Amino acid sequence: MKKKIIAALLITVFMTGCRTEASVIMGDKASEEIAADVVDILGADASSTSNDEIIEDSVPEEEIDEEKYGSYEQFIENVRHCVQKGELKGLDVSSNVDNMYRGESEEIRYGYIIRDLDGDGIKELILGGNACIKDTDISGKDRYHTLIFDIFTMQDSVMLHVVKSEEGEDYYFGTDGTIIREDSKKTTMPSDKVMEVATFFRFNKDRLDIVEGIRDEYIAETDRVRYFYSKDNPYWDSSNEITYDKWMDIVKEHGNEYVRFTDFVEPKRTGRKTDVFVCKRDEDYIDPRMQYTWRDYIVFYNDNTGIYNVGNGGESWFVWNTERIQYDNDPLQAKNYVIEGDTLKIGDEEYIREK
Repeated sequence: MKKKIIAALLITVFMTGCRTEASVIMGDKASEEIAADVVDILGADASSTSNDEIIEDSVPEEEIDEEKYGSYEQFIENVRHCVQKGELKGLDVSSNVDNMYRGESEEIRYGYIIRDLDGDGIKELILGGNACIKDTDISGKDRYHTLIFDIFTMQDSVMLHVVKSEEGEDYYFGTDGTIIREDSKKTTMPSDKVMEVATFFRFNKDRLDIVEGIRDEYIAETDRVRYFYSKDNPYWDSSNEITYDKWMDIVKEHGNEYVRFTDFVEPKRTGRKTDVFVCKRDEDYIDPRMQYTWRDYIVFYNDNTGIYNVGNGGESWFVWNTERIQYDNDPLQAKNYVIEGDTLKIGDEEYIREK
């Protein structure tokens, strides 16, 4: 089995400076001591892609009812202030250190969104991250284009911390309204054969209710993967083994929604203009991660440099003119290309302009 490339996000919470006041979170589930985890949230790079149609329009920041959601507003401003200073302290937020890819071509956008997750009239505050190609608002390569780090709700006008992601976990939005958690923590697995467990939840007032779950197990002796389904306990339930096709049907049914968070700080830009072309790809080998589709991309910058981020390998930089792109200043690695309308053609491959 080929080794897969896992790309995700990293947020680090620094332990100096920035102490909260009104925004210190209270409530039954959030009265624990202020988190002391250390995580970097600035200047991080990652990759991101979509299994489903990407929503390019930014989600507008919703107005906050001052009387009902004043704690959200204060908390957001405290986070924003601390991010601008380059450090967070005194805020009960996730320090999610996951498998991470850092590159020169992409960057993490740490932000928030406010939405009613269960339709009960109470809006939730969600903190998360997008990975974007630098100098653009375009989602990058990897399948995990939107990650949830924290979810807060309001209970009697007090913020309640409902979800706080941990190392080895990925939370994100399903297109069907579910919240999906993929868990690869060795400490929570029933055996070393289990590669990952995916659980699909519905948000319900101040908790996540399980809808169903799936897991995959790699059997080294036979070099094959087994898949299991459960309505109640996907970690341990082995009563319902399913086929790969059924496993994939479940993945597709729940989907992976691209959600554009409102950035806490304005991303740094070089001012270069870009022309970005993308092509969706499916895994060409068995992958334990649920999200099996990524987005190859080619970027042309107006300074006649570019990024070729295609395939399972790393990104390559190139220089270009109107007819050829050339990698690593090596004429032997030059390729002819043509752009017809919104389609880029390099050899037999085609990429579509991302607008």
